[in-house]
Amino acid sequence: MISEKIYVDSDNKKCTLYEMVKTEPEWAVNRIIAGEKAIEKLSKLETTKHEPLSDEKIKYIAIDHFGTKLDGNDFMFARAIEKAHGIGE
Repeated sequence: MISEKIYVDSDNKKCTLYEMVKTEPEWAVNRIIAGEKAIEKLSKLETTKHEPLSDEKIKYIAIDHFGTKLDGNDFMFARAIEKAHGIGE
């Protein structure tokens, strides 16, 4: 469950997602904006249901709302999602 994940707030204290949203509303807003932008980018991609994403497309969507490149785990994550959905097999 998402609520069971442990987060660390700006005071370096462990907390739940619900506590994080309450005590760090700016963080919550940034995460929601980043999620909405990622959804928007995904909706603009011209892929078919069974076509794997190219590395270039993953690089395009692997940027947060500040324009910062996300870490290298994005390729592994994207490939894992594709494999789970039988894409590219």
